[in-house]
Amino acid sequence: MSGIGLALGGGGAKGLAHVPILEEFDRAGVAPSSIAGTSIGAIIGAMYAAGRSGRFIRDFASTHIPTSEESLGNNLRKIFGSSIADAFSFNFGRGSLLKHDKLDDFFAEAFGVTTFEELKIPLKVVAGDFWARTEVVFESGDLISAVRASMAIPGIFQPIEINGRILVDGGVVNPLPFDLLRGQCDRIVAVNVQGSKTPGENPMPRTMDTIFGAFEILEAALVAERLKSGEPDLRLRPEIHDVRALEFHKASQIYRGAEPEVLKLRDWLANGSG
Repeated sequence: MSGIGLALGGGGAKGLAHVPILEEFDRAGVAPSSIAGTSIGAIIGAMYAAGRSGRFIRDFASTHIPTSEESLGNNLRKIFGSSIADAFSFNFGRGSLLKHDKLDDFFAEAFGVTTFEELKIPLKVVAGDFWARTEVVFESGDLISAVRASMAIPGIFQPIEINGRILVDGGVVNPLPFDLLRGQCDRIVAVNVQGSKTPGENPMPRTMDTIFGAFEILEAALVAERLKSGEPDLRLRPEIHDVRALEFHKASQIYRGAEPEVLKLRDWLANGSG
């Protein structure tokens, strides 16, 4: 047992706050010995575990994220490809808004590898088994399918079938999977990117806000329950306010919100806590 375990939580666009944290690890010359990720934490965690630097991830994101608020379709075109049909197909009759079974090429480009065995840092990816109502943790085999399962937000993206199991977003079972690193590392750093929301002039949420907001309430309750069994050695909570799950165009705001936690991590590493 040695090194630092790094847990990267789910949170949609707010997960971009993981990037400055990873850049600080790079600046300090400290590499995590193990990573666990859920949803966007699994995506970014897979890139970093594959050997992508924090700077590479920031630059990759900048070429794929929208620069202004647009429709869902336009945002997805920008993030995943030039044509919405190349990345997603609408799927209203099958229990979700979108299928995402055409993302293999995108993730292969992002990760540079396709299997867990090719990663430079051991990685655990969390998904939820829809029918068994249990947590599923992937750490070997097909990396891309595991990540797609981990990001399959219920009602938005179609569940993924792997080995006969129907899997949905890992946020429904373990949105901040620091507990998966216990017993494997000397220290654990967990990055919680749930953020916060304030009501506007009309406190009644819109339809999509209700769906994502209810999901975030569930995630907050699950994290609070996991923390009862023990805190990670360092829990970072970037100050991300009023950012919706798909508002990737707010990247600059999200990065700024992570700055105080980057300094906290810097002090922690400098003091030998790592």
